[in-house]
Amino acid sequence: ESNSSTEYYGQDFAINIRADKGPNPNDEGNGICFTQQWYDSDAALVRAGAIVSYKVSGNGAFGGGLKFKVQQSGANPMRDIVRMRSTMVEIPHDNVPLQLGVDGDFRIRHTGSENQIYGTGAHPIVFSNSGGTKLYIKGDGRLFVGGSSSGYNNTQQVITGRHVDASGTTIDFDKTGSEGGSLELVTDSNTNNQCASLIFNHGTLKSAIVGGRSNVNNWGTDLRFYTHQSGTSDVNKSIKRLTIDYEGNIYTSGTGGNFSWANTAGHAVYANGEYRSTSSNGVHIRCNRINGDGHVAQWYRGSGSMVGYISISSGGTSYGSGSSDERTKKNIEVWNEDVLSKFKSLTPKKFNFNWEDDSVSKHKGYIAQNEFEKFPEAYPKNNLTDCDNEYHMFTPSDMTVYLMKGLKETAEKLEALEQENIALKARVANLEGN
Repeated sequence: ESNSSTEYYGQDFAINIRADKGPNPNDEGNGICFTQQWYDSDAALVRAGAIVSYKVSGNGAFGGGLKFKVQQSGANPMRDIVRMRSTMVEIPHDNVPLQLGVDGDFRIRHTGSENQIYGTGAHPIVFSNSGGTKLYIKGDGRLFVGGSSSGYNNTQQVITGRHVDASGTTIDFDKTGSEGGSLELVTDSNTNNQCASLIFNHGTLKSAIVGGRSNVNNWGTDLRFYTHQSGTSDVNKSIKRLTIDYEGNIYTSGTGGNFSWANTAGHAVYANGEYRSTSSNGVHIRCNRINGDGHVAQWYRGSGSMVGYISISSGGTSYGSGSSDERTKKNIEVWNEDVLSKFKSLTPKKFNFNWEDDSVSKHKGYIAQNEFEKFPEAYPKNNLTDCDNEYHMFTPSDMTVYLMKGLKETAEKLEALEQENIALKARVANLEGN
């Protein structure tokens, strides 16, 4: 390109449309007007459009552009529809879209309150650079980040929903009618522990929700929740805190490892309703009832009545085991079994448990196999389905009924002995009086 003085004045061009006016910014010069026949029975001409020059820079400076004008309806003045200058091309009106394509179904416009890029057909809208497709919006509203819909199984993120509204740092997924919004993170890996992640970045520290394959052999997937531990700025110190596995079981662990009933502190809530908790060293469960005395825990069997509870007051803790209310019982009969004699055959022992060191002080108690036949309810088997072997346990609450009956029999024997003693004393006194 040349910038000779003759070119400045238009002398190097075959056609020079000259205007000896308009030195100020936005002043229009002369141009070309396009006219057409008004209607078929009249030879009069009407304007259809025009191309007009205009000054961009100020008085005494270089810089200009072109205006493309169109005739509005009726006899109104022509309207600038496109303005072109060295730094931009503009459509200086709201709600006048720039339409691209044979059918004009890709459009860009400003409405006065929104900046819009949209399509009127089913074609997708694609954003790409030299590295390939980066953003792909399908006609059904699904949005693919990092690939196109044809590469759906490749590593990319998928946002689906009727409306996706981004404002600041928030993405809202609207629900309209039967359509629900969702965010889908996709990875094409088919190996264990390969995951798609939703990462929350707090400066250099991160927390995350991760989903992935837990076992390629059973098609199971899980969700894992990570947080960054305190006391260190190391960006690699995000630790797995909670896992929801493919069966619906929930595990927590403070150390980042998998929950282990015997070795790792944490919690497990199983899909079948079982709950397990392990404490490394310290208080395991704390219950606090702030207002008033009453229950802090209750137990039920099926959908029936409560069968047990733990209750607290300002002075202590009590335990309720089983219902004693006559209204909850039927088939009532007298229990005539001789219990007191069974206590005479008890065989007290001192012992250590197998898992204890021999240096530990011995415990005092009994051996279930020696006492089970006499007190079967007090020495039941543990009956846990996840135990390799069932072992007898001791339940003090079930021994209580035997103790109560034994005490009753003792009281009756004492009363009989007292009566017998009174009678003997009376006989002795009678004999001595004679």
